[in-house]
Amino acid sequence: MRIFGFQEFGSQDVSTFLDVEEPTLQPGSVLIRPKYVGVNPADIKVRSGQRQGAFPVNFPMAMGREATGVVIAVDPNHALAQTVHPGDWVFGGTLAGTGAASDTAVLLDADQTARIPDGVPGELATCIPVAAGTAWDTLQSIADEVRTNEGASASLRDKTLLILGAGGGVGTHAIQLARHLGMKVIGATSSASKRAFVQGFGAQQVSTNQDDWLDTLHTTVSGLPSPRVDAIIDLVGGEILRTTAENLCTSGSGVVLRSLADSATAEEYGGSGITRRRTTEVFSELVSLLGANEFTPRVSKVYSFDQAAEAFAAVEEGHVQGKVLIKIS
Repeated sequence: MRIFGFQEFGSQDVSTFLDVEEPTLQPGSVLIRPKYVGVNPADIKVRSGQRQGAFPVNFPMAMGREATGVVIAVDPNHALAQTVHPGDWVFGGTLAGTGAASDTAVLLDADQTARIPDGVPGELATCIPVAAGTAWDTLQSIADEVRTNEGASASLRDKTLLILGAGGGVGTHAIQLARHLGMKVIGATSSASKRAFVQGFGAQQVSTNQDDWLDTLHTTVSGLPSPRVDAIIDLVGGEILRTTAENLCTSGSGVVLRSLADSATAEEYGGSGITRRRTTEVFSELVSLLGANEFTPRVSKVYSFDQAAEAFAAVEEGHVQGKVLIKIS
């Protein structure tokens, strides 16, 4: 079969189409015929070698960590085999050490695989394992800390969430899922051109490329019914995160901070990184919310398998809005 993958760590140049043997069913896996593959910034970090020690790689390995498709076989000794059968439509995360960008077969982790309910488009379900799942896990972590600080009955309703880097895949899902939980959302982006895009998901927008952006943020917050920031999701890191934390996460502020991009800096200000759950139960919950129109992934572009290099390059350049997918014909 043909994959778009890599045989060594490196830059974009090490990615290419490769002919490899078709995988066979492994313990704890689901073998699928792929239809859609999600493309994410983390895929670039895996290929570059930045995730060595944290993410297993078996060369040659296909790019991508999430896929949707039709079940070929399920590990009969796994509990999923009781509810998922050959011919079913499923989505999920790839088995450790394997990738998703293949024209023939993909191994999903059975612990991270869920059925797609009738009426839910497969391309939208593909967006759940990485982008929507990360956003949901982050919000649940924030909710846990709020309950710890304010009592078991506390919720996120009517609290204000600031998202740094709100225009990408995780950010746009975080906006919608936070609003589902009743939060007020402010989306910070690097460009004013993303204003309409972010506002279209129901968030107010500020642009971090302006010198006075924190003043704009404070003005925006002061106009809300509860004039304070209660939680921050950081998807950018670096100086933007540090400047924001220095202004908002002061001693006794009670602001809950979670960072996907820069956990070390977040920890300096009393925050933390993001712990992913990646379970069938979580993914099933999210696909149910998707089916109920509680959130809708924004797919910016769907590439063909032959255009896989262009798809990953577009994400690596960092200018896409929403999610990029590859469709396997």
